Amino acid sequence: MLNQLKDHALDDRKNFWPVAHWRPEQHEDITPDLCLKVASVQAVIAFAILAFASLASGHEAFARFGSSFALVAMTMFITFYGLMRQGLARLWNRRAATLRAE
Repeated sequence: MLNQLKDHALDDRKNFWPVAHWRPEQHEDITPDLCLKVASVQAVIAFAILAFASLASGHEAFARFGSSFALVAMTMFITFYGLMRQGLARLWNRRAATLRAE
């Protein structure tokens, strides 16, 4: 039951949104390069949404956001990359190794 739940979570295409076509086959590993590319795209989109939200909140909110632009961008990228590399990729690669061994 737990393995089925884990497999379902790993196979969810939302993990690779908006670049689901980059998702490797189940028996292939997620490489560090793929983690870097996916995290970069996801961080840029999340950052843009945050920037538009602060702009919609008014000039003062956008000015405060702009003053920490680089820090917010780097924090978002590091968070997305860390989650991808240490979470999803580690579990995915473990399952891929098991599938290749069978």
